[in-house]
Amino acid sequence: MKGIARAWIGLGCASLLTGCVSMPGTPPGREALWQVHEAKVARISGFELRGQIGVIDHGRGFTGSLDWRESPAESLVLVRGPLGSGGFRLSGHPGHWVLVTARGEHVEIHHGLRPAFRRWFGIPVPIESLRFWVLGLPDPRFPAEFSWTARGRVRTLLQDRWQVKLSQYLSVGGRALPTNLIMAHGATRIHVRVGRWSIVRGHASGF
Repeated sequence: MKGIARAWIGLGCASLLTGCVSMPGTPPGREALWQVHEAKVARISGFELRGQIGVIDHGRGFTGSLDWRESPAESLVLVRGPLGSGGFRLSGHPGHWVLVTARGEHVEIHHGLRPAFRRWFGIPVPIESLRFWVLGLPDPRFPAEFSWTARGRVRTLLQDRWQVKLSQYLSVGGRALPTNLIMAHGATRIHVRVGRWSIVRGHASGF
């Protein structure tokens, strides 16, 4: 896979289509359209998005703004709660992350982000996979099952026990990117609405 995904995949992983299968009843031709679409999106070398995120987990809820800026060298994720309360700032790359909580605590993370988020926030937010899902791509680390739209874009994705629904694709720099994502896993539900997409080259700007 090309673009910034190299830093996330690590050694030994193959292309996005490895382990990916279409769901039963997929009309013929959609997989070919998907392969063309996937090749375009996978070449993105950096992006910036701004939107909203909502999380419900075992009856607890949180909503906030979301800023995500990605480059080949670093990821920057900022979530702010209403009136500046709650949220976090995450920066770094696989193997070395720095998490800053709303209380100002600095945490260095050298392993998986999901266990760290569960420990600090009580919610297993799949940040590593979300990096791919927000682009309408599967996480290449896990097998996946798809359903596609008539234009070969991912409509639903079942991966790593998460059910992901993607909709309202927007053309950004000649590539179709989703603006509405709903992710569910057991009692956890995450909703991301993207209000602004930008495809960038080089290093992402700071917050």
